[in-house]
Amino acid sequence: FAGTATTIVSGSVAERTKFEAYILFSFFMSTFIYPLGVHWIWGEGFLSAWGAMPDENGVARPLLTGTAKSNGVLDFAGSGAVHMVGGLSGLIGALLVGPRRDRFDPVTGRPNEFYGGNSMLMCLGTMILWLGWYAFNCGSTLTLQGNAANVAGKVAVNTTLAATSACLTCTILSRIMDRFYHIGFSVNGVLAGLVSITGSCSLVDPWAACVIGLVGGVLFYYFRRALINFGVDDPLDAAPVHGCCGLWGLLAAGIFCTDENVQYAGYPNVNNACSSGEQFGVQLIGVVAICTWVFFASGLAFYCINKLVGLRVSASDEEDGMDATKHKTAELVTVTDGGDDVKVEVDQEITSGDSQKRLQAAKDAIEIDAIEPPTQKFVPDSPCGNVVLERNSDS
Repeated sequence: FAGTATTIVSGSVAERTKFEAYILFSFFMSTFIYPLGVHWIWGEGFLSAWGAMPDENGVARPLLTGTAKSNGVLDFAGSGAVHMVGGLSGLIGALLVGPRRDRFDPVTGRPNEFYGGNSMLMCLGTMILWLGWYAFNCGSTLTLQGNAANVAGKVAVNTTLAATSACLTCTILSRIMDRFYHIGFSVNGVLAGLVSITGSCSLVDPWAACVIGLVGGVLFYYFRRALINFGVDDPLDAAPVHGCCGLWGLLAAGIFCTDENVQYAGYPNVNNACSSGEQFGVQLIGVVAICTWVFFASGLAFYCINKLVGLRVSASDEEDGMDATKHKTAELVTVTDGGDDVKVEVDQEITSGDSQKRLQAAKDAIEIDAIEPPTQKFVPDSPCGNVVLERNSDS
């Protein structure tokens, strides 16, 4: 879970952040930021439902009453403790490192669309994540003994329903608002639904899981649009998916939980906190506490890292691409096309060791884009792999 919270941040700061800066932030996240929130929610912290702030006799004192009449914060598999922490930290990182070069028009402020990657690989990655989520959520029962196997089965059903309802919601929204079916919104909708249900997957009925996923899809879509309107560049939509939907998932646990489901899931106290409305207040306190900690701690961490090593790569490294300039997994090949010098980024694994092959691969890439190539053109699945064409000419 610590690794999940840490890697979420990489999506928000991708394609312009120094690798050293990200390594340092990963250390701060996994050592300080994430553990404190987890202690509050899953340990003996003041938000915990599993032994909050025990007295001298070891008796827990959960919010709000300090007695068994309250549950503490309910976050079964980590909507808040994991995803919200990672997503909000990523948002702070995206704000401080700034947008990618040419992501927004300097005059109008309108976003320029960048090539988002191979659609088939996006779908494959989403399916792998979806499959792994059953381990993430169902595995949070921590055992299959007793009634835990039944709880895990219920968790699997709710996880599936939320993911599918959010996927359909985002697909329909993209058709209505953008006038086409956007595969990127569909697959991110799946993730939005999964994040939204993670905190309450054992606490709600199946119909509520559908509603939670639907609302999560809507929140993802419009939060993403809001970030773009404010000039915030989040390449993988990590903040909308994990930050916004993680926050919603934590609140949804208080809105849709039932007292019977809380007891069925194995929480220690028997009470009516859900039906009385107290649980939503507890969840709201949890959201405020975690958000305050994450904004402060991640902002401080990014500030210190910026002073120490800097957050952003140089303009030339960003222009040429860090695959080529920092990681050497691609090679920049310059060829002349119609009197213009054209830089082509070629996958090194395909072209290494043969200069003629590299040159031919670059020429093949140019031929793909031979008709009035723009200043920068992303060409997926060319004969030399995924390439980036850049034309250096005043014409």
